[in-house]
Amino acid sequence: DSFLVNHSTAYTIAFLSSWMEFSVRFLIFPFMNSITIFSIGLIVVIIAQCIRSVAMATCGASFNHLIQTQKKDDHVLITHGIYKYLRHPS
Repeated sequence: DSFLVNHSTAYTIAFLSSWMEFSVRFLIFPFMNSITIFSIGLIVVIIAQCIRSVAMATCGASFNHLIQTQKKDDHVLITHGIYKYLRHPS
């Protein structure tokens, strides 16, 4: 069971649409490609993934990909680490 593969129909449509848009722009309009914009985007993605990974590691067992409608008995509110500065870093 994979979170990204079977998340939802809306997620799958948005994911496929974004890749189609990128592919069309990249292949059909190559003059619009910019190494500067690509580099900035890549840096932002790397920083964001690092923040997400730190948040997931800080949460430990309290982290879950799915929205929870009921609190588990062993759930702990995390207020240290990155969660001291950001409410929903991941």
